Amino acid sequence: MYYQAVVPNFGLFAHKILNKLGNVILFANSGCLALGTFITEWKGGAKLCDHFLETEESVKKTVDRLVAVARYFNFDGWLINIENRIRSELLRNLELFLRLLTDNMRKSAEFSRVIWYDSVTATGNLKWQNMLNGSNLRWYNSCDGIYLNYNWDDAMLLQSADFGVISRIFVGIDCFARGCIGVFADRSFAKANLMRMSVALFAPGWICEQFPHANPIENGLKFWKKLALFTPARPILELPISTDFCAGFTLFNFDVDCRACRITIQAQREVKILVNGVVKESKKEGEQIMVVIDEPIHLVSLDVCVDDFKECSLHRACIEEL
Repeated sequence: MYYQAVVPNFGLFAHKILNKLGNVILFANSGCLALGTFITEWKGGAKLCDHFLETEESVKKTVDRLVAVARYFNFDGWLINIENRIRSELLRNLELFLRLLTDNMRKSAEFSRVIWYDSVTATGNLKWQNMLNGSNLRWYNSCDGIYLNYNWDDAMLLQSADFGVISRIFVGIDCFARGCIGVFADRSFAKANLMRMSVALFAPGWICEQFPHANPIENGLKFWKKLALFTPARPILELPISTDFCAGFTLFNFDVDCRACRITIQAQREVKILVNGVVKESKKEGEQIMVVIDEPIHLVSLDVCVDDFKECSLHRACIEEL
């Protein structure tokens, strides 16, 4: 998950009604706005919707549970992905569900967001529109925004802008290149950026799924480098910080002034700690390696490496201002 610093919003998608929340919590704790996903699909999903949309009371109970889950795990909202037909008599309660969830999440989390996936139309049919139009405007108006399906074209994006606020329209782009311009996700990203629209980037784990025997870090860098123009990194602006680095990276960039600081690294092997490109004297206690800087410093970079200056396996790093 080394792209955390360039992603302002994160949601995890899987084919379960409530997805595993580990990565959602990870992103939420890193300063990213993180969304859980509530998904129903096909015949089983239709039965589930029949149940929780049956009455206003069942809608309110479902909303209360979703808000409670988000509050307990400290994330910021929900992506609502209904991919099954909704009976006409339940459409009013579906709108109620979206409005209540959006309103109650705002009371629970300061920067909450509830996003609707472009799937079911205002008449209850499962028909992806690939744009914001009269067929899905009802759901867009009931929450914080819409995530468009990925088979759009220029005309669809222009028409979408006529129906809603462009920052609330998330243009779907599939990393598997389905529906992409010239089968390149970055070209579609550039098109959405040109139109000043937000982007919903689907399945960045493609770099691992498509190339299971390749180096995921190298492929990840190649992939995200193409999007760097559109995804500026969020800098770290204050201390202390405490983080788990689980993607294999050991070079981290900062822009922080501090009077003095203590850097504690937990690593599986002997390492060198470089602060602003300079190797610092360290003290080792078990798996913990500590560097104390007792003078004012403008912290720009922290690098952890083994003797041959190759990257090493790093479990945890903590930087504290003294």
